[in-house]
Amino acid sequence: MRGRGVVLMANSILNSSELHAAVAALIDASRAVGYRGGYLECAQHVEEALGQEFDVNHCSVTDQADVTLARARRCMTIYHRM
Repeated sequence: MRGRGVVLMANSILNSSELHAAVAALIDASRAVGYRGGYLECAQHVEEALGQEFDVNHCSVTDQADVTLARARRCMTIYHRM
């Protein structure tokens, strides 16, 4: 009985919708950060090849990464409060 209770408790934690939301937010954030890193690396190579500096601060890829990271932080904050 004691061992079974621990299993049930672990299953309820692992199957919670809050955990699923937190994991999904982290996956989205890691994908967006990866795109951002790839974009910035590519821009650096183009800058080196052309000798011209690019303004990457106003790019939708970098903006999306910032928004997605903020969403993941909010989701993780909510999950940790539970």
